[in-house]
Amino acid sequence: HVVGYSVVAASDDPSLPVLREAFADIYKETAVNGWMVLDNWRDGRLNVGTLTCLIPCSLIMTAHFHVALLLAWGTYRGIDRIDASSAAYRSFQLKILTATFVPLLFVYIPFTCVIYFPFFGIPDYGITYAFPVLVSFFPAWDAIIIISLMKDYR
Repeated sequence: HVVGYSVVAASDDPSLPVLREAFADIYKETAVNGWMVLDNWRDGRLNVGTLTCLIPCSLIMTAHFHVALLLAWGTYRGIDRIDASSAAYRSFQLKILTATFVPLLFVYIPFTCVIYFPFFGIPDYGITYAFPVLVSFFPAWDAIIIISLMKDYR
């Protein structure tokens, strides 16, 4: 069996017109479909429907982040334990380890800010505007960093 979880925004959510208007003001474009509103605090009360999205997304991202940390830590520990390796090999492995931080900067931190700042009432300082760009450019930056760090890939 395949088990899946789907989250769909309600088309009658009272926040949608406000969101569409703000989008049109900022980007001078209109977008009618594809919205998912996480209206955390509706009328001063916690919106339980939002938690049905927030909790699974948070669990998935937290699990992925911890797996990445575990693998990075294992890599670093493995590099540190090797006695008979050359300096070039050690340098190469450390460069790969450095490249593992790209998803942290371009996916995990922005995701955390965009999802949790509104929930806890923290100002976003413009990260919501940069979020689509950061996530969209993640594959390119990942490739650029790997190519620039490792001569073998140039």
